[in-house]
Amino acid sequence: MQEEVDLIFNRIANHIVSVIDTEWSVIIINGEAADGSLELDCRYRCAESPEEVAFFAPEEVLLDFLRLRYLIHAQIGKNWETFDISIYSEGDFEINFTYANDI
Repeated sequence: MQEEVDLIFNRIANHIVSVIDTEWSVIIINGEAADGSLELDCRYRCAESPEEVAFFAPEEVLLDFLRLRYLIHAQIGKNWETFDISIYSEGDFEINFTYANDI
């Protein structure tokens, strides 16, 4: 199951990187899941300035985050309610989930 989670993470990152047509230093996505829906706030920071630019994630990304939520629930028995992810142009990333009883 961990391999499937890793594949989804990679697919999400690849989809997101493909929609940004300029050099960037970090991509920041904040998400919130409730009642079977998912809201994303997507931004990236330009490589040459601190400016943040909003963008819309492709539908595939929304579906992959919902798949990821299902898989994590199957693994640990809890659904995350919010998350934040940062993808850095060097290839590193950070992701944090908040679960209902963590709030």
